[in-house]
Amino acid sequence: ERLSPEHDQESQGVDVASAGARQVVAAAKLAQATTLVSVHDFIIAASAMVSEPPSLPLAYRALVAAGSIGVGVACIAFMRRRFRPKPDDEPGLWSIFHTQVLSLNAQFLAALAYISPIPTAYDMTVSLGFGASASGFMIGSFYTLAVPLLCMVAWLTKPWSQTLCWKICLCSAAVMGAAQFGFMIVALAAHANKGERAMLGLWLLFSMRLLMGCASNVSMTITKIMSQKVTPHTQMVDFQVMYNSASVLGMALGPFLSSAVSVAVHASSPGARIGFPSGVIGLWWLSLVPMIWRFVPTDLHTCLSAKDRRDVGAEGAKAPAAGAETAASTECFKNEAARKT
Repeated sequence: ERLSPEHDQESQGVDVASAGARQVVAAAKLAQATTLVSVHDFIIAASAMVSEPPSLPLAYRALVAAGSIGVGVACIAFMRRRFRPKPDDEPGLWSIFHTQVLSLNAQFLAALAYISPIPTAYDMTVSLGFGASASGFMIGSFYTLAVPLLCMVAWLTKPWSQTLCWKICLCSAAVMGAAQFGFMIVALAAHANKGERAMLGLWLLFSMRLLMGCASNVSMTITKIMSQKVTPHTQMVDFQVMYNSASVLGMALGPFLSSAVSVAVHASSPGARIGFPSGVIGLWWLSLVPMIWRFVPTDLHTCLSAKDRRDVGAEGAKAPAAGAETAASTECFKNEAARKT
């Protein structure tokens, strides 16, 4: 059917309007695509700025590494000065000192291992394709089984068996060191093989952190109980202060160690920045294994005898002063009574 002239003109007007609308929609889509490309380029550039820090001079990296080592040496020197017996003291006091050093090291390293991945955990999970929740799970998995493990330690230590606790401390230090090295290897491999294996790498990181928490909870709890059993009464307050100080110092130096190791080795990838500090902590844990084997006693009788003699000597030294104070108080009371009479 042939259209009328009026209808033909209306159809041409609709076609022109439709063409104009299509041009407007095309222009809007082009602007949106350009904006998305610009945002995408900005994200890529920002990610490159975050993941590739500028190169620092070798002297500065050496200075940072030397500073971190100096802090550790200063802490060890203070601990030795506070608790170290005299060279001519009996062997039991030296065994007490070695047990205290083991306990403080276990507490310090447990806090250090828990805190050190925090600055780099988010970058690691993002590089694997996950977000902030995954980094939170990675950090918190360290103490997931803390309560059941503490109940198990309470069961193992009643009644106390020094030989069994010595073996547990030896094995837990070795397991903790191996878990730290395992975490480093998994972090490096997971970052290098991203994509389909990202979920596997994330779960392996969780597993290594969980194993670290199990070993460190057992080790620091048993070593503290062991140290409290043999610490003389005159040193108990100082020991508790040093024990809490070791925990706080480990929390304070954890992020610093992570940054210092990353700067010292010029780690540019998230896997290297979270892995290499874990390897350093693992090496420190493994150094405790020969220390426990050589210095920590498998029998506490020598330590307990030395502790009793130290406590008796301290009480004997206090007795004359206490007697003089009592006599002075009695005399003062008599004089006051006579004055009132």
